[in-house]
Amino acid sequence: MAHFDMSIPHRLSKEDALKRIQTLLSETKKQHGDKISNLHEEWKDNVGEFSFTVMGFAISGLLTVNEDTIELKA
Repeated sequence: MAHFDMSIPHRLSKEDALKRIQTLLSETKKQHGDKISNLHEEWKDNVGEFSFTVMGFAISGLLTVNEDTIELKA
C-alpha cells in the first residue's frame, strides 16, 4: 500500500482551519455519498483520524492542524 505525507500551509487561525477541515469531510460525504461509504472521523483536539471507502478503495489517514500548516499522513 502506498503511503504519503503532505504539509499544506494556511493563513487561517488554527481554530478556523480546524473547522474548515471538519466541515470539508462532512460536505464531501453529502456531495459524493454515492461514491463514498464508511466515512469515519474522530478528533482529539487538533488531530483527526479518518477513514472511508471510495469506489471500492479503503482510504485512511491522520490530519494534524497546526498554527500555519495542516499535516496529512495517509
